[in-house]
Amino acid sequence: MAESRTVPVWRWLLALGCLHVATAWPMAWEPEPAGRALRQPAADLLGLLAVGVAVAARRGFGRGIAWACTLGLLLAAAARAAYAAIQLGFDRPFRLDDVELIDDLTYLLLHDLATAPRVGWLTLAGLLLLGLVVALRWSFGTVLRAAAQPRIGAIVLLLLAVWPMQRMLAASAGLTPWAWRGSALLALVGHVQAWVGERLAPGTIAQRIDTAIGQAEATLAALPQDLGKLRGTDVFVVFAESYGRAPFRQPVLGERLGELLRAEDARLAAAGFGSATRWVRPSIYGGASWLAHMQMLCGMPVPDQRTWERLLLSSLRPLPARLAAAGWRCLTVQGGMPTPWPEGARFFGFHDELFRPQLAFLGPDHGWGPPDQYSLRVLLERVAAADRPPLFVEFVTATAHAPFTFVPRLFDDWRAPREQWFVPPATTRPLGPMNFLRHPEVVSAYLETTEYTLRAVFGFVALLTRPSLVLIVGDHQPPIGAVMPVPDHTRDVPLHVLSNRADLILPFVRSGCAPGLLPPDTGDWLPTDRLLPWLLTTFGG
Repeated sequence: MAESRTVPVWRWLLALGCLHVATAWPMAWEPEPAGRALRQPAADLLGLLAVGVAVAARRGFGRGIAWACTLGLLLAAAARAAYAAIQLGFDRPFRLDDVELIDDLTYLLLHDLATAPRVGWLTLAGLLLLGLVVALRWSFGTVLRAAAQPRIGAIVLLLLAVWPMQRMLAASAGLTPWAWRGSALLALVGHVQAWVGERLAPGTIAQRIDTAIGQAEATLAALPQDLGKLRGTDVFVVFAESYGRAPFRQPVLGERLGELLRAEDARLAAAGFGSATRWVRPSIYGGASWLAHMQMLCGMPVPDQRTWERLLLSSLRPLPARLAAAGWRCLTVQGGMPTPWPEGARFFGFHDELFRPQLAFLGPDHGWGPPDQYSLRVLLERVAAADRPPLFVEFVTATAHAPFTFVPRLFDDWRAPREQWFVPPATTRPLGPMNFLRHPEVVSAYLETTEYTLRAVFGFVALLTRPSLVLIVGDHQPPIGAVMPVPDHTRDVPLHVLSNRADLILPFVRSGCAPGLLPPDTGDWLPTDRLLPWLLTTFGG
């Protein structure tokens, strides 16, 4: 039902200002300064206001059009937030399938909270969202009610026309136009069209992925299967969280990491370990670590969640399953995993798991999971067990995970009772998922957590006494490449190879690895999906 009421000028100008601020203010993770962002009106707001004002001026104000504009602006804001987060975090454009990552975002924000705080934060978020809806509805209602008055409606439409008109006039005069934000809603329409088109194209996505899996299976089936040259050797694959090439290209970070790696190389050499290093490349950047793990262990590219899910249902035999069939005892250690994962155990062939419940860390909060050194210390108890078969261990680090809030204490005595490890972090910074990309301390926080993890992993390796082959590989480039002193978007990550069997290091050097732990300044990168075929070819027989 249409309404007609005189609206003071100050009120509808205030409502216009509120709508502009709500749409132009930068998201918490966007590096753009607020002052610059506020000089960029949003195309979605202009479009929604133009439609709403035109309807109100013709038919009078109605609550329905105000609610439609409110919901449209909320959808535009959610889309804009998703576009920015995916581009900054993963260095790629948004895809409609990324909606599935909402569960991961919720986990990222709430996974370390007890039930009562979690309910409290969810309630607060709900109230804030409700308050935003009420504010936007009031603002749209005020502007559109005012626009129902013919003179004011004409003025509002004229104001809305200023921005597109000035772009045309500036272009014709050879001047730089005022900036404004592109339409998130129109981009969303394009994403929906692409999503529908993929599913209507000849051959479903699942069929195309299954074809790629079948090709990978055929490739692996043609290679040696038994890894006999590794017989009697413990094999460790360590996925180092957010350990990429970008920090090595930074003036200060590169020097510090170089010093650390040279020092650890000398310590490991004294413990009888040789080393070699090269660059490898996963299909992902900045996040979704599980895709990188799957790619390396399965020997095929895993660029998205759909491929990962189809692989779990396939008959492809990943590295752990192959070693399990050959007599290795297979163990996965993932401090960030809160619950059992039986489908993963069935596919990968792990006999045992050490997830967060089994690690039983009773100390203060350290972010994504127990400190990496603590998890390695628990693993050391398994490794030191007498009369055991050779082990295959997948170890996924957790400390150097965004937002890099906590730097744990590093202990010299690895065999101290567990209770002595339940201490607060050495450093805690005010970094969280919503602010770390804009925080001035994020680069130093990333460096310190990475240094901690590397020292812990190399310290663990130095304690190994049985014949061992250790592959330490970065899972993906850190999600802060765009905000480093020298922005870096390469996807390369280091692969460190360590062994106290000299005959196992030599093949890696012959294949392109540089001796030592320090990655080469130059050199070709190897896709991580090529590692499994190379291992089967090199160590089979």
